[in-house]
Amino acid sequence: MGVLGLGLIKWVHVLILFLRTAGLNLKVGVESRNVGLFGELGRAR
Repeated sequence: MGVLGLGLIKWVHVLILFLRTAGLNLKVGVESRNVGLFGELGRAR
C-alpha cells in the first residue's frame, strides 16, 4: 500500500467530489436551459 496507495485513494476521493459537483452543475444547467427554451417557444406562439 504505502505512499502510492494513499495518493491513489486521495485522487479517487477528489475525482468523486469533482464528478458529483460537475454532475450537479450540469443538471442545473440543462434544466435552466430547457426552461429558457420552452419559455421562448411559448412566447413565439
